[in-house]
Amino acid sequence: MIKIAIFGKTINSELTPVISNFFARLKKQGVDLYIHERFSIFLKKEMLIDPGVHNCFSDHSTLPPDIRFIFSLGGDGTFLETANITGDSGIPVIGINTGRLGFLASISLGNLIESVDALFNGYYSIEERTMIRLQLSRDGVYETFTALNDITVHKKDVGMISIHVKLDDEYLNSYWADGLIIATPTGSTAYSMSVGGPIILPETNVFIISPVSPHNLSMRPIVVPDSRVIRLSVDSRSNEFLISVDSQSLSVSTGSVLVIDKASHTMKLVRIHGTCFYQTLRSKLMWGVDRRN
Repeated sequence: MIKIAIFGKTINSELTPVISNFFARLKKQGVDLYIHERFSIFLKKEMLIDPGVHNCFSDHSTLPPDIRFIFSLGGDGTFLETANITGDSGIPVIGINTGRLGFLASISLGNLIESVDALFNGYYSIEERTMIRLQLSRDGVYETFTALNDITVHKKDVGMISIHVKLDDEYLNSYWADGLIIATPTGSTAYSMSVGGPIILPETNVFIISPVSPHNLSMRPIVVPDSRVIRLSVDSRSNEFLISVDSQSLSVSTGSVLVIDKASHTMKLVRIHGTCFYQTLRSKLMWGVDRRN
């Protein structure tokens, strides 16, 4: 029996019929379902849906290793948390978009049932998405984090911060700005794009370094090979700054050492046949809506 996991957070109660039909379709397929325990509680209490699932998981350590797929129900933020839960397990993630934009959660509610049927009939492919790793040394303690979209250094107070960047051991630049984003190709359509970074195809082996509100407007985003190691050091008047690793946020003191490189594992994204990255771009960014295009 195929094991399928389901992760979600909150969903609009107006979607109750759609979500009920989704669980009914999975049961019809005769799969062995595992559901995130907090999401199961939410469905029962807030949406009055009993998924009829007895197997639950809470985090990466309680997720069975032989799960075939994991569904992410929500927006792209939920998808990022799902990717964090799967970690280096290699479990493919399927994003069902119950939010708004949805670059990662690409299956719409309008074709949800058809997509589920296509999945079980084998009409899908799996894309390998680059993960980015942060090795952080602070107060003599070493910590490691991974992200699918980006790692961002932010100011903590009203003043700008100075971010000194090296590629391997070669000095690149010092950014006086509100922050600095180091994004993967997957993250190129997220925060990086909002500050003027380029859109990068998912299979491209690069990182994008994009400043956030730089003091010097000649500081533009730069694309670098993901084989390079990015080393950061930060100066701040408050002696503190913030680091975002996808959905995680950390408060860090200046003097901490940040080393960023390509993670040793990838995230596997399920793509239902008939959809592609270019189609997602056209749809989400409304390319071609202007008749002149």
